Amino acid sequence: MKKIIKWSGLILALVVLISLFYYVKEKKNRPIISSDELLRMALLEIREHKNYLKAIELTRQALAISPGYADVQVTLGRAFMLAGNIDSAKANLEKAIVIDKKNEAGLLYLVNINIQEKDTVTALRYLDQYLDFYPADKDTWLKKYILLLQHREYTKATIVYNFYTSRFDPDTIRSISFDHWKLMGAAAHKKGKLAMAYESYQKALRVRPADPEVLQQLVNLAIYFSNYPSALKYNNVLLKQDTANRIYLITASTIYQNLHDNEHAAWYAAKAYSLYPSDIITQKNLVALYLSLTKDEIPITKIKYATLALQVEPAQKEALLYLINAHLELHQYIAALNATNRSLGFYPSDQVFIDKKIGILYDMGNYQACADYLESVLRQRPTVQNIRTYDDVEGMIASGFSKQQKWDEALAAIRKGLLYNKNNKALLEQLVNVYASQNKISDAILTMDQLLLLDPDRDTYLFKKAGLLAAQHQFESATIITGKLYRKHPDAAEYKNAYLDQLLGAEKLGITEQDWDKAIHFYNDAAATGIPGYFHLLYAMTAYAGKGDSVHVLALTDTALTYYPNDSLFLIKRSLAFGNILLYPEALTVSRKLLKKYPSDTTLQKMYLDQLYTAGKYYEKENKNDSALNTFFTAYAFAPNDTFALMNLSGIYFVKKQYDSSIYYANMGLQLDSNNEYLLMKKASAYEALKQYGYAFLSANRLRQLHPSKNISDYADYLKGKTYKNQIGISYLHSFFPSSSQYASLTGLQYMRRFKKGSITAKLNYGDRYAGTGIQAGFDAYYTHDSTYYSNLFINRSTGIVFPYWQAGYSLFRNFKKGWEGELGARYLGFDSLNNYTAMASIGKYIKSTWLNLRGFYTYNTKKGYPSYQLTARQYLNDKNDYLSAIAGLGSIPDDQSLNYNFNNFSGFVSKSVGIGFQKNFRYKTTFQAFFNYTNLQVAPIKTLNQYDVYLTLFRNF
Repeated sequence: MKKIIKWSGLILALVVLISLFYYVKEKKNRPIISSDELLRMALLEIREHKNYLKAIELTRQALAISPGYADVQVTLGRAFMLAGNIDSAKANLEKAIVIDKKNEAGLLYLVNINIQEKDTVTALRYLDQYLDFYPADKDTWLKKYILLLQHREYTKATIVYNFYTSRFDPDTIRSISFDHWKLMGAAAHKKGKLAMAYESYQKALRVRPADPEVLQQLVNLAIYFSNYPSALKYNNVLLKQDTANRIYLITASTIYQNLHDNEHAAWYAAKAYSLYPSDIITQKNLVALYLSLTKDEIPITKIKYATLALQVEPAQKEALLYLINAHLELHQYIAALNATNRSLGFYPSDQVFIDKKIGILYDMGNYQACADYLESVLRQRPTVQNIRTYDDVEGMIASGFSKQQKWDEALAAIRKGLLYNKNNKALLEQLVNVYASQNKISDAILTMDQLLLLDPDRDTYLFKKAGLLAAQHQFESATIITGKLYRKHPDAAEYKNAYLDQLLGAEKLGITEQDWDKAIHFYNDAAATGIPGYFHLLYAMTAYAGKGDSVHVLALTDTALTYYPNDSLFLIKRSLAFGNILLYPEALTVSRKLLKKYPSDTTLQKMYLDQLYTAGKYYEKENKNDSALNTFFTAYAFAPNDTFALMNLSGIYFVKKQYDSSIYYANMGLQLDSNNEYLLMKKASAYEALKQYGYAFLSANRLRQLHPSKNISDYADYLKGKTYKNQIGISYLHSFFPSSSQYASLTGLQYMRRFKKGSITAKLNYGDRYAGTGIQAGFDAYYTHDSTYYSNLFINRSTGIVFPYWQAGYSLFRNFKKGWEGELGARYLGFDSLNNYTAMASIGKYIKSTWLNLRGFYTYNTKKGYPSYQLTARQYLNDKNDYLSAIAGLGSIPDDQSLNYNFNNFSGFVSKSVGIGFQKNFRYKTTFQAFFNYTNLQVAPIKTLNQYDVYLTLFRNF
């Protein structure tokens, strides 16, 4: 079988040599094509077949023949541009205009590409270069003008504009200029940039001075900016174009209104109305102007314009009112009454006109007529206002009868008024007087009681009622009455004392019911009378504390301690309030003052210690670790047998990375409580940070005995694993091929020794392949330089046959921020007839629990260089010990153990591989790996071979 394979290889090599001989011979005999012909072919591919890649190939061949051929260079740039490779297009076009600076197509292509990329500055530079050689191209001048406008280089755009209008047809550029400024104005207006819109429309108007649309926009913007003279100027131009335009006339009226010239405004409005009398808007506008003119202080002017408004709109309510009021100002009561009656003809139920008629009759002294009219109104509209007015009129009539001592007539008038409103106090007061005058005392008292129901502020009766309410604990109702009396008579001591007593009762009741707002309300009422009492202050502090409003509690303690200095109850509330608003130094100062005064008070001791702990935790949360340390040191000195302070001291020093101090205070706490789980964990973590894994394990193992949870058990195992210095391992790789004659397997043994700065591993591999068997020995070393860099070096030596004679490699790794890692390295594979040198680089990234790594290799031997790539992804399952992985490769990878024995045969071909695998760690002591890989191995230019690899490893730490 081996002889067959050997002869097959020789025959295949002979066939390849013969094929190469005829290929070279044919290539030598192939005719040479000229660069012009290649250019023609490339243009045909672009125009007819749209095969831009073929055109690129042809133009490159032409350039190889004629490197200085500018048209070919332009065609290459054009092909790249059409193929979507803009960077290459620009590069080749720029070469073309270097060769031929006047090249028209090259310059225009560069202009268009830079316009497409929104690089206006560069586009203008190429335009200028083009126009230097082709100044008669008016279309390009237009393009330059448009670009300058878009780039807001208006001064340069004006120069181009003037040049163009002097050399070419000016209408085209004027149309462009007008459209540009008009569109600029519209766009700015839409974006709310009204000043820019106004300026743009003005520039458009300079091009077309009579454009109605632009004029209308300028009118609107000038009005918006309150530039009414300009608005009037533009609107007048519009009116000259169309004197009967309703919008222009109304706009003129509006502008004059804003110029406070209502007479001209009314003139334009009247003209609009005369042209469009059926237009409601025009009519309303004219009436509104007439009404504005009726606001003149001269009554005659009011009458004039109110009359004009009523000619346009006879039922105009405001004009009717102006007319009535103007007549009243002139004391023309008859004319005012006539105008009022006219108004009531339009608005018979309008209260304003009803009131006007009543008022006129009242002012004329015709009370009976006024009352008779009101009776008729009340039958239809018994409103509160009409009833009140009717009562007032009847009261006036009753007063007249009373003066004449006509009591029965006065009583009848009062009762008529009370028919509509039995609670009218003025009529009831008159009724009291009439009953008194008739000596009907009982009826007067009943009437007085009714008045008391209507007027609860009567002092003599209210004070007694307030006392009865307070006796029933209805303090809130009582304080309403006495508060009113106190404010009415602030110097009356009996009212003030009763008011304060009732407020205190209401405040105490609010505290009992936990209605904090009610209690605070009554305190504020008490404080408003002057200096609040002791219990008023105490209840208010309790209420604010109940609401969680410590700021107000502090303010109250300030007040209280002014009048009651050194009161312990107020000082306690002050200290607690300081603590609640995080002012811990102030809170502790007050607490220490109290403790100094009452050193044996256990409640104060507990309060002081709680405040120290709370302050320390707050400082720790805010990353004010020095303040937190000082606070917890104070707490430890105050309560040395309490582990809480020691726990926090250990924790803070851990955060500060002062691990020795963290361990020191953890040990102090454990002397007080040897089973303290927090301190055991903090001690283990600190020893871990110091890489003293043995001590860390002892603490974690103690914690596991106390609290045997899975996480703690895993952590203890992890720390134990960090103490192992040695590792042995066995690996097995088996490769499967379609042919039963092809096979390969590799069995390896290794021993690793860990050191403080890295590790070194000795390896021995036995390989069995269809070509024979062999042994490979070597070592693999890792070294940590610092927290940023580490290295890997390996060297292997074998007897050949199934392994390379020599295999060596070195990589330098660097850790970057945010989970990035980079690698630079080199590889060497030495065979009996050929040596391979490889440069490699990789970049990796941790994304949460996922690791991605892309590696690139470039292998060179004496014949040729070959690139290859490998992408690896890992999904970690727990603490980066267990993971699932996937690998994809392209080309021949020098580190691939399944292929490096035959690397020279495959390195020139593009092989493809994919693989999956996993790693499982057992208690940080045993690690098992299993990987499966599939490779589509290219072994000849048109021949591939499938290879399947299974790779198993087992490691044991000790």
